[in-house]
Amino acid sequence: MSDIDPAIAAGDSAFIEFVAACEKLVQARNGPLETRDAIAALTKDLASQWTMSDPDFRRLQPGAPYSSYQLYINAAEDLSIVIDIFAPGQIAPIHNHCCWGVFVCLEGEELERRYTVADDLSGRPIETEVVRNGPGEVSVAAPARNAFHQVECLGDIPATSLHIYGANIKSIPRNRWDEASGRFVGFQSGADPNRKQAQDYLTPAGLSSALA
Repeated sequence: MSDIDPAIAAGDSAFIEFVAACEKLVQARNGPLETRDAIAALTKDLASQWTMSDPDFRRLQPGAPYSSYQLYINAAEDLSIVIDIFAPGQIAPIHNHCCWGVFVCLEGEELERRYTVADDLSGRPIETEVVRNGPGEVSVAAPARNAFHQVECLGDIPATSLHIYGANIKSIPRNRWDEASGRFVGFQSGADPNRKQAQDYLTPAGLSSALA
């Protein structure tokens, strides 16, 4: 593992500047939805000119329901950035985020289903909307505990998407629908032993040095 952040080594100025802009918005403390929507606009701009070229952050992770790599997380854990790769046919469980979220499809195509769920998570999720997200399409998530969606890969090529969250999405306690038991169960996405990576794409120290 190199001591230099992969984003720095690659000279990925577009991603570095994007993270810096996201940090400014998060630190402004304008409220979760205002922050989310401002970052959504930045994310759409980024997607028009950027994709992940480092193969270490594009590999499929066998055994995981889909592949997921943490690209950046700040010290306060109120901003994390992840890249997800769904192989053809892979589908995420119905899940929430418990923080604001912004998603943009970079490659391939995703099918996103959105659900209505009771505030106390009782009863089954009710599908309310289905959208197809192709490259450049941005979607957002609310921080409410009962805000659920599901994503799957369409077509015969992997679907790659960038995700930005207002928390440490790998460790925050969340919920997913368990069809076998007919109820929502707790989970943490970073707990999957099949999801391994050597280092983040960019660290806070790397960001500081790049902006110095």
